[in-house]
Parts: sequence; structure tokens; C-alpha cells
Amino acid sequence: MSVVLSRSTLAKLPHRPMLVALYAGGKRMTVYMGSDGDFAPSYNGKSPERFVSEFLHAFFTQAGARIVLKQLEGLAPRSSLAITEEEQANISLDGEHTTSRAADHYEILKNYLEEVPCRDGDKWLEGIMKKDQLLGLRVAEARVAYAGDGFQWDVLKGMVPKQLEDGNAEVMRERVTSQINNMFGDESQSEER
Repeated sequence: MSVVLSRSTLAKLPHRPMLVALYAGGKRMTVYMGSDGDFAPSYNGKSPERFVSEFLHAFFTQAGARIVLKQLEGLAPRSSLAITEEEQANISLDGEHTTSRAADHYEILKNYLEEVPCRDGDKWLEGIMKKDQLLGLRVAEARVAYAGDGFQWDVLKGMVPKQLEDGNAEVMRERVTSQINNMFGDESQSEER
């Protein structure tokens, strides 16, 4: 039994209906239908939006870690800066501990970013939390804050289609130029003979 839905009905649905089709050779392919009636391929059984959201999840985790790293960079002492005895006397015990702890966090996070690729944001976050729970919490807060308030979603929404259009135009321009060069290059070589 098949059901045909109009585009207006599809637009009102709260989720994407899914169509499973069998192709030659019996290979099963999941295809998602958009609200405009177009079909989009699945990526490992996921809709394109789900696939991209998982990528962005990892991206925002790494961005959150880099934000925290930059924050700690300002707190961590630098070996190239000399502290005078007077400045050392003015630092409280608590201040020394805070500076030392920031330097430790900086090194832990820096090394973890270099050694462990962030393919799955939550697993990466679990790993840093095992090393230092407070540091992991800072990264968790930073990734949510950046995704919610810092990232310019409206700029991205306008940028991606524009880049795709520009890319298409450039590829087509290069292809036409190549075909013209091949066409005239062949004629000029036969005229020389």
C-alpha cells in the first residue's frame, strides 16, 4: 500500500517521513523526504540534518575546549615573564594556588587537544572529565554557551548557499575553459600539421 502526500501536507508534518526503497541487487537504501517533496539520501541511516548536527556537536566541543584554553592562557604564568620579589610578596597563598591550578589545567587541556581527536563530542568530554572534572565542566559550559550565544547561525545560513553557488560557478567556468582549450588546442595542432 502506498500513500501520496501533497507538499502542503508534508510541510505541516512535525517530522520527516521516511521512505525505504529497494534497488537493483536488493540493496536497501533509506531516503528521507523533505517538506518540499524532494528526497535526500541518508548517511549511515541518518538524515542529512542529523549527520551535520553530530559533526557540529564535535565542532562545538572542540571550540569550547579552545575557548577554555584561551581563558587559561591568560591565567597561566609564562616562563618568560620574571616576577619581582615585591610582586611575589603581594600574591596571596590562594592566588598562588589559583595560578598554579590554571597552569595545570592549561597543560592538561593543551595536551589532550593535541593527543585525542574530537570525533564524538560527548566521548571526548568524558575523557577530559576523567583527567580533571572541573576542567571538563568548564569545557561543557563553554561549548553550550558558544553554540547558543557566540556562534552566528544567521551568518552561516547565508554563507553556505553562497559558497555553494560560487563553487558551482567556478567549477563550471573551469570546465568550459578546459573544453574550449581542448577544442581549439586540437584544431590548432591539426592546422600545424
